[in-house]
Amino acid sequence: KKIGVTSDTSGLDYEKVWKNSRTASSRLVKGVQFLLKKNNVEVVEGEGKITGEKEITVGEKKITGKNILIATGSSPKEIPGFSFDEETVLSSTGALDLKEVPKRTVILGAGAIGVEFAHILNAFGSEITLVEMMDQILPNSDPDVAEELAKSFKKRGINIMTGTKAAGMEKSGSGAKVTLENSDGSTVVE
Repeated sequence: KKIGVTSDTSGLDYEKVWKNSRTASSRLVKGVQFLLKKNNVEVVEGEGKITGEKEITVGEKKITGKNILIATGSSPKEIPGFSFDEETVLSSTGALDLKEVPKRTVILGAGAIGVEFAHILNAFGSEITLVEMMDQILPNSDPDVAEELAKSFKKRGINIMTGTKAAGMEKSGSGAKVTLENSDGSTVVE
């Protein structure tokens, strides 16, 4: 607005955005699979176990090599008292599957994934409370970068609560009431 540009976001269709993101993701996965095949990389799917100095076993198949690279990917960390049900309490995977934007969202953890979801959901109109136990958002990042991002988020109306612990949750209707604790005491956010 300061430079003379305004936009009306009331016509944004989040489900259409979601469909496009899933199409793009699928295309990227297929592209990587094609490149692996083209470059004669054998893909062995299953649960692997290191069975020797230079050997792994996947199912019944033994694979040897000069080196073993362990690349397990990532999985969402569950916070005690906040078990994922993918309806009210979402993992990052569940959040990617949202087809509509919640009116209000509490995001526990302000690392890279937490701030990404805060940015996206806020841009689509969700009221965001971003909670981080450490003293800054992006706790493993440069403090100056984290401070600038926090300023930007606050200007956009994102409520940032650092040095704050999620102490408990009570489901209510189609949402939840989350009890947050910090040095100022406790508060409940819906």
